[in-house]
Amino acid sequence: MSAATVVFMIVIFGYFSFTVPAAAISIDINPSMELKINMYDKVIDVSSYNSEGEDLAETLNLKNLNYSDAVNTVLNNDFVLSCIESDELVEITVTGRFENMVENMRKSISEQSGIPEENIYCLSNSEMIKSAHEAGISFGKYRAYLELYELDPDVTIEDISDLTMRQIREMINMKASGDLNFNGQTENGSSQNGNGYGNGNGNGNRFGNADK
Repeated sequence: MSAATVVFMIVIFGYFSFTVPAAAISIDINPSMELKINMYDKVIDVSSYNSEGEDLAETLNLKNLNYSDAVNTVLNNDFVLSCIESDELVEITVTGRFENMVENMRKSISEQSGIPEENIYCLSNSEMIKSAHEAGISFGKYRAYLELYELDPDVTIEDISDLTMRQIREMINMKASGDLNFNGQTENGSSQNGNGYGNGNGNGNRFGNADK
């Protein structure tokens, strides 16, 4: 193998290792967005899955940031801070090709952002990610939808696509405890707040608690 060939292969490997995603992070509150991460822990692409996420992605310059810095940049945006102060719930989902990389990312995000580890999820099923994108939602919101679906198979993606993560999480908690059915009726048939969900309370830090 010639020296020129070796140099060419090194250049090609370097290019693909920088531009090919090795992991992804879904950040979901009501703004819903995904960050694609390369093997060097840098953001190489940003996708949004609702209008709030689109506005946020246009406002922030996240590419080439370390993933932890990118997550903190999102969480410290004025609009996101206003959501958090209004008791909205932040849930982050991490996925990737390498299990140890995903777990390290989960721990790093928790340590540097202050988000409780129970609000940071790991997802390894690539088919779920594909299904989420085909449905037009982030894989983080899709993961929460599947959690709710296990408790109520009548729930559809359309039912939850415009809900905040706080609303989805409270529906999950209510279903798990048997308090409400999907349309907001108690088990004895009476109505509670009309829509079956509302704001919960945080756990003392600004990111609240999933109350799982």
